[in-house]
Amino acid sequence: MTRSTGPHASTTLRMEGRGHADLEGAATTAKLPDQQLLHSAWTHELLAAQIALEPRIGQEGLKCIQTFLLARIRAFSTSAVSLGGTKNSTSNGGSGEEDSQDSFAELFDAADDDFDYEDPLLARLLDGTNGAEPVVSSAVAEAEERKRWDRGFGDLVKINISPALFQLLSNVYHPDARVVMGLGVTERLGTDTARAGANTRMEQLIQAAEARQFLELVVDCWAGCAQVLVANGLRAWSSYLGFGNESWKRIDHAVGRRDVALRFMQNLLTLDPAALDKKEYEVECLAVWIQTAVARVLSVQNVFTVELVKAASARRLALLPSLTARWRDVMPDGDIDLDTFVEIRPRVLDVTFKWVATELRDAQSTAHTVLSALLSALRAYVEDAPNGSAGAEYVAFANETLGALQQRTDGAQLSAALLSDVAQAKQVIDSRLHPRP
Repeated sequence: MTRSTGPHASTTLRMEGRGHADLEGAATTAKLPDQQLLHSAWTHELLAAQIALEPRIGQEGLKCIQTFLLARIRAFSTSAVSLGGTKNSTSNGGSGEEDSQDSFAELFDAADDDFDYEDPLLARLLDGTNGAEPVVSSAVAEAEERKRWDRGFGDLVKINISPALFQLLSNVYHPDARVVMGLGVTERLGTDTARAGANTRMEQLIQAAEARQFLELVVDCWAGCAQVLVANGLRAWSSYLGFGNESWKRIDHAVGRRDVALRFMQNLLTLDPAALDKKEYEVECLAVWIQTAVARVLSVQNVFTVELVKAASARRLALLPSLTARWRDVMPDGDIDLDTFVEIRPRVLDVTFKWVATELRDAQSTAHTVLSALLSALRAYVEDAPNGSAGAEYVAFANETLGALQQRTDGAQLSAALLSDVAQAKQVIDSRLHPRP
């Protein structure tokens, strides 16, 4: 496999939830952006036009949406910090540093005999009227206002913005699309450009990078809008992970929809990690990982793999903890780059196949979902592989991967449908290994 050594964009829609501190050290509340900024003229009307497929034009509308989504994240994060701080300061709950009852008794023992117990301030304190209630009421009212604002934003996203983003994605991967772009970063330019001059190659490299970054921005904004809809109860993640109207599974490009699925799931892990607590989402996440782990051209597989390991450690999940425990035996600790992922990929896949054969022996439905995703992906990637050394190298990898799967599942009771998928994948690979004259 040929790999580029340049940097690649793997940053999804993420923002740390911290506001600026005021002079007293408290977190200030960020203002919610004005929804008028998302006027249809430079959002869904622009994105719905064919001219939006030109990255330098389409990204202007996308940056507006992205900036708005990030501002929303900041506003809600600082609001939560502010409200939480108010509640803590006015609650009766103890902390790890509170004094014992003996120390409180000492305060009364040391009180002066002339202490004025009729002091109005003391009376207000004893009655609990310490002036904190208006602060709490204000914070609660602000939270309610933000909730109403977000519901209105959710309606706007559902009706206009999200459909336009998905339509743009569909246009990018349409068979008749005039602009060819993809999310992969590990494929060099073709042999025809190798004979071109240095200036021409540089221009093509820049254009390819711009197209990739544009497509990353489309997916990130689309995933951010999905989180808004899910948070407001207007849509469930299943409509994206399944066959909803805006599911990546409806993208009419075998390789492209898998690239989109990978980046979408990477965003989901960032924006709503609790979604994996639902087993059907966890299974779909695993299916996306395994079918993109064997991709010919890679993008954020390294980041996604590490994030799954972290999620398995941080949450009580049904499947990933036992699987990622095997991954950790064959992969280094901490973050990894794409070159490292390519190096460890055969070992990670091998322990995954062994895990499927052993841990999922009694979970045939899950095993079928995972293995079916893998086998269909292998066929798609092999069929997409170009002629020449780069394609031949990938076909050899696919053949080794299929052999490892067959070895690890030998003796397992695979369904007739899975056995058929294995046979079809083998046939496609053999046709590339031994082409007929």
